Amino acid sequence: MAETEQAKSEHKPVPNNGAANKPTVETMMTSAKVDKIVPALIKVQQSIKTVTKTKVAHKYKYADLPDCFDEALPKLNANGIALTQVLWPDQTGATKLWSLLLHTSGQWIASQHPLHPKDKTDAHAFASAISYARRYTFCAQVGLTVKGEDDDAGAAMSAKPQAVAQPRPDKRYANQR
Repeated sequence: MAETEQAKSEHKPVPNNGAANKPTVETMMTSAKVDKIVPALIKVQQSIKTVTKTKVAHKYKYADLPDCFDEALPKLNANGIALTQVLWPDQTGATKLWSLLLHTSGQWIASQHPLHPKDKTDAHAFASAISYARRYTFCAQVGLTVKGEDDDAGAAMSAKPQAVAQPRPDKRYANQR
């Protein structure tokens, strides 16, 4: 069985627990063997430096995609690792960004990130979602950190936390306590 066929049979996507229309967490997949790509990735991680947030959008600072690529991509390439990022529909038709680290040995590490633009009909919103996914998926895959204030996902979360429903005791078992 070819390495990629075996990997497909061994690595299944993470189920979404039946939650329709809710994004799944990134799913990480690898080739059947990673004994060549992992040491190469370790060398990369030992050599990359933290990237500084220099861009501003909506009052938040961020490191842009070229800054992240400039720091890590040459070091990946020097260690026999290429990057490719492609858009691909999932089984529901939703578009996901697939990010693949491909090693000269044929081994690979992949991750996917769902795209959720604010307005699916607006090309600029879609492009922004793609850029965001490319940057954060790449940084997560290679272990690239960004220096600067971290709002701990505050910008991505609603300002007011939602109340969590408390479980109710089952009346059938109330007398057994």
